[in-house]
Amino acid sequence: MGKDNNLEIILSSTYDSTEITIFGIKLGDDKDKINADLISKESLISRGNWIYTDTYVSFRINESTSTVVQFMLKETAFEQLKILTEEDIISKLGQPAFTKPQGRLKYFFYPSKKIVISFVADEMTPVRLFIGENIIHQTEFRISDFLDKFLEFEAMVKMTEDITAEGFRDNPPRYYRFMQLMSLLKAFDIGSNLYLDVLKGGFLLKRTEDDFKLLYKEFEDYIRNVEFKNMVKNSKFEDYNQGSEFQVCNMNVEFKEGQFLGENREIDITVYIGHTYERFMRFCIKMSAILGFNSGYLEAGYSARYVIYTTNQILNTFDPKKLGEIRILLENMLDPQQKTISREELVKKYNFPDVDLEAIDLDWY
Repeated sequence: MGKDNNLEIILSSTYDSTEITIFGIKLGDDKDKINADLISKESLISRGNWIYTDTYVSFRINESTSTVVQFMLKETAFEQLKILTEEDIISKLGQPAFTKPQGRLKYFFYPSKKIVISFVADEMTPVRLFIGENIIHQTEFRISDFLDKFLEFEAMVKMTEDITAEGFRDNPPRYYRFMQLMSLLKAFDIGSNLYLDVLKGGFLLKRTEDDFKLLYKEFEDYIRNVEFKNMVKNSKFEDYNQGSEFQVCNMNVEFKEGQFLGENREIDITVYIGHTYERFMRFCIKMSAILGFNSGYLEAGYSARYVIYTTNQILNTFDPKKLGEIRILLENMLDPQQKTISREELVKKYNFPDVDLEAIDLDWY
């Protein structure tokens, strides 16, 4: 390819992304080094931090340093490298560290090589080769994603104790959503049953007392600042923390640091923690349905637009911050460690279905 183009070195076992030269440009070079004769008219009118050329390469620029941080190469590059299929790429570059479906595309990631390759998913023919600082990332899941998926699925089906995947075999959108949730249940150590473990809070008995610290704090703040505000016998907070008793509604309530749960742990979790969790979960389910009341419209005539406008006047009065505070409590109980799990790990270890739900939904709309 010549000294100005040595793309073929990405196939070398000693490949270093900083050594690649394309039209005389290396990663880290100032953008002004790019030959002005190569720059396409598209770059003059497009927004963003890409410089497009009339060749097979485009350059992504770091706006703060004005340097080239990534190459994006078109199909011609694959022809030059003689890697035209998925098999060719795996043969030359090895198995990808992880993959990611997105719309009609699928991505192969080689982070150690700073390479990402995109394919047309149905044909598995490569269409783009990215080299350098990657702006396309593998999908990661947190407990908030699980809760989003659970609320979405709960709105689709009647949740029962005996719910199984077999019941959704003839409905791919629901089947794959169910299988994703089952994978996430295991990955986040919640349980194995959406109804018993998530809706009814059965997973709580698997948690330790330390896992409930955030909720204990909420309980204590509420009791001290709301119920006991004008009825605290001893107003010193130090005494309160040491277990001072307070009289409220003819009931003795005692909070001792680190000793909220008594000898009968299961009953205490059911009465205090379980009730709070289940009621908050039910509330989030109902609020999710209410706030999503106007979703699903593809087209809307004037009467539908009138309904959307009028109901949105009410929906816009809800405070998302307050609802978010309840969600934080639920998420903290579901996953006290607040883990982050990659899609690739879910696929490999927890049988997460490696499918494109958006495409499946479109096929079944």
